[in-house]
Amino acid sequence: MESIYARGRDNARTPMQWSAEKNAGFSEREPWIRMNDNFDKINAEAEIDDPDSILHFYKKLIELRTTNKTLLKGSYELLEREHESVFAYKRELGGD
Repeated sequence: MESIYARGRDNARTPMQWSAEKNAGFSEREPWIRMNDNFDKINAEAEIDDPDSILHFYKKLIELRTTNKTLLKGSYELLEREHESVFAYKRELGGD
């Protein structure tokens, strides 16, 4: 069993933290795996209420990606092709 516990993915997972409610709002029943101790502070409901949250940051990125014509249709040029740890590119459309 020790090898299963060491290699199993459950050691790195916890139920989704929806709210600060019991069991993080994940289930009315006791989850099969322990809840993360921070669920009362870090959860989806708290992210919605915080304009500086990661949720709102990603919403802004998605909006930028879907409304910026240069990002959508611009030409693509890969920069630093040979660099081992940098992925850089340039998108250009009509001088932007």
